[in-house]
This record gives sequence, C-alpha cells and structure tokens, in this order.
Amino acid sequence: MGIVIADIIRNRISLVFSYDPVTVSKIKQVRGYGHIKDEGRITCWTVPLTLSTGRQLRALLGTDLKLGPNLNAWAKKSIVQERNLQQMVTSEDAILRQVGAYAPELSETLRPYQRADVAYMASASCINANEPRLGKTLETIAATVEAGWYRAKHLVIAPSEQSMETVWRYELEQYLDVPVFTLHGGTSTKERESIKMSMVDLDYYWFITTPNMVRAGIADSQIWKTVTVDEYHLMGLANPKSQLFKAMRQLEYERLWALSGTPIGGKAMNLWGVLCLLDPVEHSSKWRWVDTWLDVEEEIITVRGGARQKVKNIGGIRQDREEAFYRYHSRWIVRRLRSEVMDEIPNQVVDVWCKMGKKQTAQYEQFDKAAEIRIDELRLSGDSILTEYLWLKRFAGSVCELEEYEADCQYCQRPEYELNDAGRCIWCNGTERIMKTRALPTKDSCKLDALLDRLMESDEPVIVASQFTRFVEVAAEFLEEHGVECAVLTGKTRKKGQREQILHDFQSGVGPRVLVVNTKAAGVSIKLSRAVATHVLDETWNPDDQQQLIDRMFDDEAEEAKMVLYYRTRDTIDQDIAETNVMKSNVNEIVLDVHRRRAKRLTK
Repeated sequence: MGIVIADIIRNRISLVFSYDPVTVSKIKQVRGYGHIKDEGRITCWTVPLTLSTGRQLRALLGTDLKLGPNLNAWAKKSIVQERNLQQMVTSEDAILRQVGAYAPELSETLRPYQRADVAYMASASCINANEPRLGKTLETIAATVEAGWYRAKHLVIAPSEQSMETVWRYELEQYLDVPVFTLHGGTSTKERESIKMSMVDLDYYWFITTPNMVRAGIADSQIWKTVTVDEYHLMGLANPKSQLFKAMRQLEYERLWALSGTPIGGKAMNLWGVLCLLDPVEHSSKWRWVDTWLDVEEEIITVRGGARQKVKNIGGIRQDREEAFYRYHSRWIVRRLRSEVMDEIPNQVVDVWCKMGKKQTAQYEQFDKAAEIRIDELRLSGDSILTEYLWLKRFAGSVCELEEYEADCQYCQRPEYELNDAGRCIWCNGTERIMKTRALPTKDSCKLDALLDRLMESDEPVIVASQFTRFVEVAAEFLEEHGVECAVLTGKTRKKGQREQILHDFQSGVGPRVLVVNTKAAGVSIKLSRAVATHVLDETWNPDDQQQLIDRMFDDEAEEAKMVLYYRTRDTIDQDIAETNVMKSNVNEIVLDVHRRRAKRLTK
C-alpha cells in the first residue's frame, strides 16, 4: 500500500494515491465515500469532511495517510474547538461578561453550574439535557445575551400553550426588556394578523409557538439567530422522517438548542435525529453513525407473499465503544443531575403490589388467553400486539365495561365529527358508520382500593397519575365519593385560564390536596413542588414519562425527600412493564451519566 495524500476539495476530504486495490477497499469502509471523475477517469476519491471520518481514515491507513496543508489547518482548528467545548461541558463555573453587563439581575440569579452551561451554550449548538428543575429555560435566555444576541430574533418551540405563557413569557419579561410574542392553534385570526404586523416593524423579539405552527410554516419567513426546542423528546425529533424534523430543516438559524431532561427514552438511537439537526455535516449519514457506535444485528424475516427479507435491528452502545461514545458526543451535550449540583435527599420509592379480585382476575385472564373479551353482547379484540398490551394494562387497572360507539365513516374512514348539517360525511356524503367497542374503567379496582388506604393515612398534598385520561376521571370520582376532595388535570383541561387556576390553587394550598393528573399532561413545564408524594397508578413503557412527572415535585428550596409510589397488579403485564423500564433506565444512565461522570473526574 502506498502513500495517500489527503486534503480538502469541495468541502470534502480528497484522497489522492496511486491505484491500489487494498487502499480502495479500505476507503470503501468509510460511509459516504465517493470519487471525482475527469473524462470518465477517477482523479481522486472523497469522503465526508468530519473529524470522525478523519479519525477513521487514520485508523484504516495509519502512517500512509499524509495531510495536505488545508486539511491539516482545518483538523488542528477543529480539534482545538472540540477540546475547548469538552472542557466547557465539564466546567463548574464561568465568567459571563455580556450577561453581567446587559442583564445584571439575571446574572445575579444564575448559580455557578448555570454560568458554566451558559458559556457553553453561547459557543455552540447543543442538547441541554440537565435534569428537570435545574433552570434550562433561564440558561437559554442567558446564553442569547452572552453570545451577544440581546437584540436579535429568537424562536422558541414550546411543548404546550401553557408553557408558552407561564414559563417562557414569564422568565423573559422578568429579566429582559424585549418584545415577546406567543402564537398557537387557538390564537384568533385577528390576533395572528396583529402579531405578524407588529413583528414586521421590529428588529428584535422573541417568538414563542408550538410544533404544529412550525409544521404549518409559520416560522419559515424569518432568519432566526437562535431556535430553541423545549422538551424536544415529546416532539418526534428523534425520527428524521417526522413532520417537525422536516419543518426544522426549512428554518434558517445560526444556533440551535434542544432542551430535555429525558432526551433518549431508553434508546441511544433517539439521539440521532437531534444530532443530525445540530451538526448536519458531522452527522450526514445515519448508518455511518450507527455502525460506529451501536450494536446492529441482521435478521431474516418473512414478508407478505412469502418472500424473505434481511432487516437490521439497532441495539444499544457497543461495549467496546462506550467511553469513546461519550467522549465524542460530549461536545454536543451538556448534562447535570440535581444530585451533582444540589444537596438533595434521594426519593423514597415504594412498590405497592395489588391483588385483583375475582371479577377483575376473570376479565384479565380471559383477554390474556385469547386476546379478546366478551361482556354481555359486546366483544373487544386486540388486533395487534400493541393494542393487546394496551388493553391488558387497562384490565390490570380495574374491572372494565364495554361500550359500543360510532367511529369512522364506513366508506372513506374519516372521523365522525366531520359531518354536514344533514348528518352526512362531508367527504363522501355517506351516512353509515363503523361501530367500534372500547373498554371503560370502573371503580371496581384493586389499585384504587390500595390508593384510598394510602391517602387515608395522612392529609399531605399529593399527585395521583395515570396514563389513561378516563382512569384519571374515574379515580377522582372514586376518591370524592370516599371523602377525598380532588382536582383533575388532563389534556381535556383546555378552557382558558382553567389549567393555570388549578395549578395555582394546588401550589398555594387553597385548592384540594389531591391533584389527579394524566401522566403526560402534567409532565412538562409546570411546578407541583407542594406535593410530598406522587402515586403512579400505571406506568408507560417509557420510564422518562414517569421521571418527568416526578421531577415536577422539586424546586430549588426542596429540603426533604419526596415519595414515589408505583401501583402494580401482581401476575399481570404491570410486572413486565416495570422490568422493561428498569432496563431502559439503565441505558439512560449508561449513555448520559456513567461515562460523563468518569470523564469529569478525569478532567479534574
């Protein structure tokens, strides 16, 4: 094998060498390889211009790889930048000159670790994966100032209408003297036009909106200095095929920040989509990234028609690459735990195992054995593994009643609410409906009985949570009937000001001491620190959903341990979910925390 001269051409690494099949075979191991032709002849081979590609070439070609002047200069500059960012990520404090000069009140509010995070964010697009309640919103606002963009246009994509006002607008108006505009699906046409006209006449402002508005192209016409995606794990950005991901590709911006205290949901692969947005050059090839860092198993499956097809199953981080995985990705991710930056007492976690009564046991076992259940004249079937699991979760929660209802148009499959004045489908003028069956929870529940016993033991403020909105409503009715006053917060709580009033009453102590919530509806952008315990009636398959909810109980002043109680029905799918979530939590810790903490110790 001869000498290979590497330099930069057309924003790629060019490789020039005397033809040698061994060298060619090695270059072809680099994903994204290509070549430049002149009159049909290959003049040079090319690979992506990234540090990871350069390191792979060095590993493949060794001392036979010689760097040209342009590539050598680019590599030195990139390595210094990478090293500086990695050092900033592990730093515990920093001096913020711009924040101190232009936002002194904000500067005084920031803790040492927050100042370090602000300095890092002001220097790079990144994922801020700090645990909830550590001030990611405040850090983002301060980072715009420290970067010298106090007077600039900033876009925030918020997870909910409520967080737009009570989190982002509140913090911005408290610390910065800048115009703030919010727009969501419920904004009237007149108000939308007023906002657009106001923004046209301004050189700087903050514009806060929802993912749906971004998908609709509301932010495409501006050039943004920064774009912030709050609680990005809820928005589908892990999937490059999602509509929001595609819409983000259309935006023009200089800096992107993705915020989430639970960014990977138990799967390392969930990092890919956001990394691709943060640095599309370095992360131009999904499979190059996967092959480099993750376990991949090939499997032969039988598809429709009997044909056999090879598929790839993506697993976790390769065991021989875990340290390198964190070292490589640390320049795009800042991560801190409350236990690292605050004197905090660990949660007290209690498993409350419940035993079903005869009727509930009979229902559960009937469905578990046949993936269907018959009650009176109605039948409910699990037509896929996912729906079967979903029904099993419901039957593990309570005795259920079946109800038949009109669902979709029989002809065009459109939903029933799209009817004209004559009661016909507005799409095809049809009148026939598909009748479907659903299982409704009842108050005959081993979990509700156990919950009531626990709540009767004290009169302290608590959160009660379920994944299922109907079960939330049933639980609240059950507790009210037994003398426990409740407030309810779900995705249905949409009346203007109602959600804010419920939260205010709970936090201030003027409302009921028990707040019954939908797990996801109460998992982001709210504060429930008055609660001393969270009672989780059923878990989702993603441990991050429960963690987001539990973290709502904490604030900077929390001095006592909080209690988390998981209600699980014995000998049901609840046990499988619990075991799965333990494994996913271990993945989260390995990817985000174990190697990060080790690297931090080594840096010190």
